[in-house]
Order: sequence, then C-alpha cells, then structure tokens
Amino acid sequence: MRDASDIGTKRKRDFYDLQHEISGVENGPMKRFLNATDERTPEGRRKKREQERIMQRLADLLPDPVYAHLHHQLGNRLSRAQVKADNALETFQRQLVEIDQAIADIED
Repeated sequence: MRDASDIGTKRKRDFYDLQHEISGVENGPMKRFLNATDERTPEGRRKKREQERIMQRLADLLPDPVYAHLHHQLGNRLSRAQVKADNALETFQRQLVEIDQAIADIED
C-alpha cells in the first residue's frame, strides 16, 4: 500500500508534467495528458488557427457561383462514393459470416 507521501509525490509529478505539456516543453517520451489537437498545446493552437484559415477561405469562396456549384458537385460525388463504400463493406461482412459458417460446418 502506498502512503500519503507517495501519492503526493505522484500528484506533484503529474502536475508538473501537465504544465510542461501545456507549455509545449518536452518532458518525456510521450504525452500523458493532452493530445495534439488540444487547444492548450502549441500544436493544438496551430491546428486551430489553420482550421480557422481554411474555414475563412471557404466562406470567401462560397459566394462565387462557379465555386459553389463545383463545391456542391464534389459533395454529391463524395456522398455517393461513401454510400458505395458502405454497401461494399456490408457485402463483405455478410460474405465473411457466410464463410465463417461454411468453415464451422466443415469442421463439425
């Protein structure tokens, strides 16, 4: 059983590690608290700024009727492709179940 001093030491280490991660200072082989998209990290703030720039550029382009039409067409194509991919996955999953059943029948 750990005593109170061990728990206090771990909490202090965790606190300092978290502060290092928030500030962007490397403190070990892997981050334990924050992921790369967390806005409290330098990388997360950079990604957020980049996403805001992309969204602003899109907002600037959408009023253009030619761009809006192309954007709409692309969205439709992507939706159709997603439906086809989903259907293919369902077919493969059904076939896998059938194959598993056939193997089980052979083994019995």
